[in-house]
Amino acid sequence: MPVQYCPRRRLIGRLVFPAAIAALLAATILALPLRAAPPRAGEIQIRGVIRKISLRRGGAYPTSMVIEASAVRRPGAAFIGLPTPRPKTVLVSAAARLKGAASIDRLQEGMTVVVTGKNLGVGKDLPAREIDLLTRAASSAMSKPAGPMRPSPNAATTAPVQTLPVSHGPVWSVAFAPTQMMVATGSQDGAVRIWDAAARRTTQVITRPNGTKGRAVYAVAFSPDGERLATGNGDGTITIYGVDDGQLQQKITTGNKSVYTVAFSPDGAWIASAGGTNDMQFWNSRTGAPAKTINCTSRVAGAVVFSPDGKTIAVSNDDNTITLWDLDAGQVKQTLQTGRAPESKLVYSPDGAFLASGGKDGLLKLWDTRTYEAVHTIPAAKGHVSAIAFSPNSHWVATGGDDGAIKIWNVRTGALKDTIPTHAGTVLSVSFSPNGKLIASGGMNKSTEIWKVE
Repeated sequence: MPVQYCPRRRLIGRLVFPAAIAALLAATILALPLRAAPPRAGEIQIRGVIRKISLRRGGAYPTSMVIEASAVRRPGAAFIGLPTPRPKTVLVSAAARLKGAASIDRLQEGMTVVVTGKNLGVGKDLPAREIDLLTRAASSAMSKPAGPMRPSPNAATTAPVQTLPVSHGPVWSVAFAPTQMMVATGSQDGAVRIWDAAARRTTQVITRPNGTKGRAVYAVAFSPDGERLATGNGDGTITIYGVDDGQLQQKITTGNKSVYTVAFSPDGAWIASAGGTNDMQFWNSRTGAPAKTINCTSRVAGAVVFSPDGKTIAVSNDDNTITLWDLDAGQVKQTLQTGRAPESKLVYSPDGAFLASGGKDGLLKLWDTRTYEAVHTIPAAKGHVSAIAFSPNSHWVATGGDDGAIKIWNVRTGALKDTIPTHAGTVLSVSFSPNGKLIASGGMNKSTEIWKVE
C-alpha cells in the first residue's frame, strides 16, 4: 500500500520539533552557571540569594525581589564580599532581562543571582537592568559559586560551595558523618535530610507525618561508625534511622515534652538525651531500653556531650554552671562557673584537651580539661553563640551566632582566623567535614549551606 502524503502531519512536525529543541536548549542554559558581564559606568552589581519574590496581582510576573546580598561589584573592580549578608529589595521592571532563561517569571526563591542596575547598592531601590541566574538552588542542584570573589578581611570564603534546597522552617541541627562526606539536617518542618556532599545529591528524605504533635527535629547525631542517625524530636521521642536505607530502627519515648539534644557515646553503645527538665537520660542505642537517669542540680540548658574517652559527660545547666559527671561513679567530678548566662552549646575537642562552651552572653569559652580553667574567653558573636564545632585535628573551633556569621578561631591562641558571612539571621548549627576542609551550617532563614575553609 503506498504511503500517503499528509501535509498536516508535516506541518505539525515542523512546529513541534523546533519547539522541543528550543525548550531543551532553554532548560540546559537555565541549569548552567553563568558569569555576569561587568557593570557599566554608573551601575553596580549585587550577588546573593533570592529570599522573597513579590508577584504582580493576578499574574506570575515578579515585581520585586528581596535579595540576601553577599557581595557587590562596581565598574572596573572585582566582587567584594560583605562581612554580613544584607537584605536588598530590587524592583523588576518589564524591561529587565533574565540572562539564561526564557522569561523573567522563571525566577524562584532560593536561586542565586547577580543583579545589575543603577544605584542598587545605595539610596532607594531601583529597577534592575539584567538578572544573571547562577544556580538552581531551589531545585535539587547544588552548585559551585560562579566567578571569582575578593574575600572580605579574614574571610575564608564568601559563597557556599553547595546550597541545599530550602526547608520549610528553621534548620535546627546539621551534622557531618564522622567517616564519610554525608550531611544530615533536622528542621522545623519535621524532615530529616541526608545528603551525599561528595556526589552532591540527596540520599534520604525522612518526613515525619503532618499530624505528628511536636513535629520539629531539634537534634541530629551520627553514630561513631556513621551507619546510624539519631534525632531528637519535638514530640519527646528519639528516633534512630539507618543511614543507607533511611529505615526506622528504634523509636524511644523519653517522657519529656521535647528532646533538644542527643549524643552517641564514643563506642556507639549508648545515647544521652535531654529535654528541658533536670534529667539527663541514657538509652541503649541498639534496643532503645533505658540505661540510667542522672538528676542534675537544675534544668539542663540544652547541651549534653560525651568526652572522647567516654568516661565523662558534660552538661550545661540553667544555674550558669557546667557539670562534668564521672559516668562510672555516677557523681559530679567538676563544676565550672560560666558567669552571667547559662551555656546552651558544649563541644569537646576531638583530642579531649578542650571543652568549648557558648551561650546568651555572646562569649566563646575554651576550658582546659586538665586544669578546668577557661584559657580563652572570646567575644564571638553579637547576641547568642548558638553553634560550636571543632575541626577534626582540634586546631580550630567554629562558632555561629545571632549575627549570621561563622567565625573560626585558633584553639591555642584564641585568635580569629576566618569570618564567613552566611545566613540572614541566626546560625543555629555548624559541623566540620571529616577532612576538615568543609563546614556545613544551618540557620533560622531555613537554609543549609556548605562552605570551603582553608
